[in-house]
Amino acid sequence: MPLRKKNILLLITNMDFGGAQRVFFNMAEELKNDYAIFECVFNKYEGVSYPTSNTLLDLNIPGSSNYILKIYYFILRGIKLRRIKKEYKIDICISHLEGADYVNILSKRDERTILWIHGSKFYDGEIRGWLGWVRKKILIPFFYNRADDIICVSRDIKEELINIFKLNANKIGVITNAFDVDNIYQQSGEEIEENYKVVFNNKVIITSGRLAMQKNQKALIKVYSLLKNRAGCKLVILGDGVLRERLIDECKSLNLKIYNVWQNQAVDESYDVYFFGYVKNPFKYIARSSLFVMTSGWEGFPMALGEAMACRVAVLSADCPTGPKEMLEPGLTYNDTTENPIYGEYGILMPLLTNNKTVYEIWVDTIDYVLSDKELLVRYGLSAAKRIKDFGFQETILKWKQLINQ
Repeated sequence: MPLRKKNILLLITNMDFGGAQRVFFNMAEELKNDYAIFECVFNKYEGVSYPTSNTLLDLNIPGSSNYILKIYYFILRGIKLRRIKKEYKIDICISHLEGADYVNILSKRDERTILWIHGSKFYDGEIRGWLGWVRKKILIPFFYNRADDIICVSRDIKEELINIFKLNANKIGVITNAFDVDNIYQQSGEEIEENYKVVFNNKVIITSGRLAMQKNQKALIKVYSLLKNRAGCKLVILGDGVLRERLIDECKSLNLKIYNVWQNQAVDESYDVYFFGYVKNPFKYIARSSLFVMTSGWEGFPMALGEAMACRVAVLSADCPTGPKEMLEPGLTYNDTTENPIYGEYGILMPLLTNNKTVYEIWVDTIDYVLSDKELLVRYGLSAAKRIKDFGFQETILKWKQLINQ
């Protein structure tokens, strides 16, 4: 008699266009042939950006800014999820994102609980104030130590959880995000729209990601304003988010001419900054750019950076916690800091962009130098493509299957 497939519940807070949501989708798609996969979300109010053929369960419980309601909804999610785990005979529940991690543990029955940690907790700039203190000092230590396994997307998150949060090292492992390298490269060869081609007749700096505080696009815009006349380049920003209007206003305050996809504008070469918004295939634009730049203040194992590497484009990234160091210059350790440009084996690491004038000058000088050296750009593009193959789907999914089958 054949063994029953394990029932695995994948839990996440929302299903928007974030990097964690893409990882969630990839995991659901890759595991469904070997296991019975059920997906669960706190609510579908903002839609499902990455739908699959798996059963999707909606707790249908909203978020709230009212602290009393927060606690009530938190408990209610735990009660509902516990019922789901019982009804569907869940063997393993794998949660993505912090809120889902808490509910996963709160609803624990006799199933195995696995937390997949996608980003730095200590350096996350959005974990602040008294509630941030509660999360760091009470909630994370209390709930995370009650998980059966904690899987981090980068080696430095593991070090952070052990050294700063004092979590049980025996429970913590590392499985990085995975990249469908061949598929990304294939998509990067698709033709771009005729009206956009004129933009890529120039040197182009490109970035991709949510328009949010974490991604720090405001600092990149300032760098570009200091650089554009020296380097004769354009800046393309892919993505959308809550800071859209603020970033547009920042461009205006710096006298940068803006192409805004959300308005009915004709595209020509006269613009400095091009906001393309969310696009289905960002890779075809990235592949035609001179340099991919990431200015994030913190990350996990950044999907956008890895995808740019798969497009065979030179990459330059802030050495933020965590991920870029491991991806671009793995010989550096958790404790190494970047105060000047590091021309790593697979890309260029930069100091974090702060309100320090010297740091801005370093960024401007470095990007100007890199853009002027075509041979360097080509060499880094090829080395980036080589490196990202270390994080292919097959290798990563095999690690997950080994963990699940323990």
